[in-house]
Amino acid sequence: MQLVFTILLIGVLGAAVVSIAVLGIRQHLRASALARRAHELSLHFAPEDSFDVPRRYAGYAMLGGGHSPRADNATYGRMRGLPVRAFDFRYEVGHGTRRLTRSYSVIVVETEAVLSPLLMWNDRDADNAPIGSRLGDGQCLGWTYRGSAEAAEKVAECCGHIAGSGLSVQFRAGAMMFCFPIRRRRDSYVPWLAEVPGLIDCLELAAPPHESRRGGQNGHAQAVEMGSSP
Repeated sequence: MQLVFTILLIGVLGAAVVSIAVLGIRQHLRASALARRAHELSLHFAPEDSFDVPRRYAGYAMLGGGHSPRADNATYGRMRGLPVRAFDFRYEVGHGTRRLTRSYSVIVVETEAVLSPLLMWNDRDADNAPIGSRLGDGQCLGWTYRGSAEAAEKVAECCGHIAGSGLSVQFRAGAMMFCFPIRRRRDSYVPWLAEVPGLIDCLELAAPPHESRRGGQNGHAQAVEMGSSP
């Protein structure tokens, strides 16, 4: 009996070692692919969270849906003259045997535009919606939203062609955040980086016409400071 138990224990330990090794290889391959894509786009890449994402974006409902938040595989730089950050983000819900990990690809565009607060959660990802979006003000083309109906309509019109990806959107002062649920291991934010210029146009559409940009050099200096360095 003791021999059988020892063999089982060795088998479990061996399986754990193999599993960890496989995860490490997958992470390395993913990071390498993202780094290559970042270079092709003249952007920078860091495999670790150099921006302290959970703290920096703690006020966003999208990143506050659970506990043990963590980010990695960050691509950053400037697109259309604005600071952009993209990263993998994970958090956990539940505890013990009921604990689940939820994963998202996230893109943040820092901006000088004056944006009205807006949260639009995609109905395709309704099961993972934060409380703030479940208590929404209305529905708009596949999203439940809180905030300005006019801004929600403009964003839906601009982003409707990628709504099927599960895209959710949140605007807060100085930045807009786009997140896509990761449903398969090979999913990443790479395809959505090509959409960023259009998303920036979306930002301009959603901003009040007379306040699309903050005037003066101070706003520009702030954007530069937040841009291409961790």
